[in-house]
Amino acid sequence: MSEEKDWIDDVLDDKPITWWQIAKIEGLMETSSVGQDYININLEKLTYEQGNKIIYHLKENDNPRDCREQFYKVLRRERD
Repeated sequence: MSEEKDWIDDVLDDKPITWWQIAKIEGLMETSSVGQDYININLEKLTYEQGNKIIYHLKENDNPRDCREQFYKVLRRERD
């Protein structure tokens, strides 16, 4: 695969963040240990891809409030 960008890459790079991504980021910021890293970011100015990267980062460092979810997260870590 070549490193050159096609026209579709230019279109997708400029796609703005969606409302569900903003809602997901705001929700994860409350339970993630790295949520404070994104407090001063204007979410509405991000791109779709930047939103996905932030969601992934927040999910990786998420600390669920529910004890059952915490237990399942530990079990998933042990399997990997």
